[in-house]
Amino acid sequence: MFANHLESAQNILFDIEIIFAWRRPKDMAEQVAHSQSRATEQINEMVEMLANIGVEQNVARVLVALRDGQFQSSRNLQKVCKLRQPEISVAVQHLLANDLIDIEPLKSGGRGRPSHRYSLNGDFVELIQPFIEEAENQINQLTSDLTRLESVTKNLITTEKSDK
Repeated sequence: MFANHLESAQNILFDIEIIFAWRRPKDMAEQVAHSQSRATEQINEMVEMLANIGVEQNVARVLVALRDGQFQSSRNLQKVCKLRQPEISVAVQHLLANDLIDIEPLKSGGRGRPSHRYSLNGDFVELIQPFIEEAENQINQLTSDLTRLESVTKNLITTEKSDK
C-alpha cells in the first residue's frame, strides 16, 4: 500500500515538473520572441498592402507606426520605421497635408529646431478608408475600361470581317 502511495506521489511530482518545465523562462522568452516576430510580420504585411493599393511606402510605414494612437517623436518613428529623418519628414508632410495626423510641439528649452510629436488624427481603420475607397474606384474604372475594350475589339473585328 505504501508503494502505491509512493508511486502516486512520484507521478504527481513528475506532472508538476512537466508543468514547470513548460513554463520555464527560456520557453517563455521563445514564446514572446515568436509573438513579436508574428506581430512584425503582420505589420510588414499591412505596410505592403497599403503600398499595393497606392499609399507611398514610407507614408504607409509612418501611418502603421502611429496606429496605436499614441504620440511619437520623429526620432522614435525613425527607429520604428527604419527610415532616415528626411524620409520621416516627407511622410509626415504628406500625412499632415491630408489631415491624417496631429502634431504636438515639444518644449526643449534649448536652441535649434523645435521638436514635434505626432499621432493619428482618428481611428486607424477610419483613416485608411479613403485609400481603400480610392483603390476600389480604380478597380471599378479598370473593370469598366476592360469591358469597353472588349466591346470595341469585338466591333472592330466584326467590322473588318464584313468589309472583306
